[in-house]
Amino acid sequence: MIGSTNGFQACTIDIMDFSDFPDDLTGPLVSGATKTAILASLSVTEGVTRILNPYLKPDVTELLSFLRLNGFRVSWNKEEIVICPPDVPVDIVTRDKVTVTLLSDLSEVITYLTLSILSGKKIRLHCDKIDNVISGLQAEITLFRRIGINIIHENKTLYAVAKPELSPCDVVVKSTSIYSDHQPFFALILCYARGLSNIEERVWKHRFSYAHELNKMGTDIGVFDGKICINPAVLNSEPQSVFAQDLRSAAVLLIAAIVRNGETIITGCEHLERGYTHLIENLSSLGVNIHYLQSNKKEIVA
Repeated sequence: MIGSTNGFQACTIDIMDFSDFPDDLTGPLVSGATKTAILASLSVTEGVTRILNPYLKPDVTELLSFLRLNGFRVSWNKEEIVICPPDVPVDIVTRDKVTVTLLSDLSEVITYLTLSILSGKKIRLHCDKIDNVISGLQAEITLFRRIGINIIHENKTLYAVAKPELSPCDVVVKSTSIYSDHQPFFALILCYARGLSNIEERVWKHRFSYAHELNKMGTDIGVFDGKICINPAVLNSEPQSVFAQDLRSAAVLLIAAIVRNGETIITGCEHLERGYTHLIENLSSLGVNIHYLQSNKKEIVA
């Protein structure tokens, strides 16, 4: 693909044009379209750029805050993002440095919370910009509460406290609800609920490859078009080999391998390298018996 331009100009972009549903902001293009529009607006030298019906998860609001630090006049709410060029053009070569602290990775937070919940071990997570983390995970925290899990935050740490019996839930994953990246973790948790749960995926509609692999370990998850049905079932301890097709599949299969107390070989775990920092080292420090089978980190035993 080759693209060219004679320059950027201010305009209005409606992100609903990229939604899979005409009356509901969701779909695989919504997040990327919002970020692309923001980045394109940085080359606009005159006028006002408006982005209507924007995706406003922390991966966008952190970017907008960074633009403010660099002199762009930026405001946003759920209806629109408004971006105006700096009063003085930004010279990225000679300008003073801008230092930014990003919030802790939300998917790492959900990963460790899931491990804590299913293992029954309290894991305290230290989070940078804890208030932003809590705000960014409001949909997940609300879902946890419906299931019977409270997320407690104190100072810069948070941890999970689960009730003895978890409640089943029906979940619709949208661009404005829990992250699509997080639905595999909730699927695994809901395997331990006391009744049938359903998860419908309206962002990445076929993101259920992990379900077939979890079923090898003893879960009972039915996979349909854009939806899974989760029947209560506990993981078994029989030796098993599974394959991870993507990053979050690798992570949720690794958690399942840890909590089921049976040897598991996971192929495709190289995906973990691009999504987690020191994951294997952190798990080992928690007492998990885990190691790579190959130097290329494509197989792991847990």
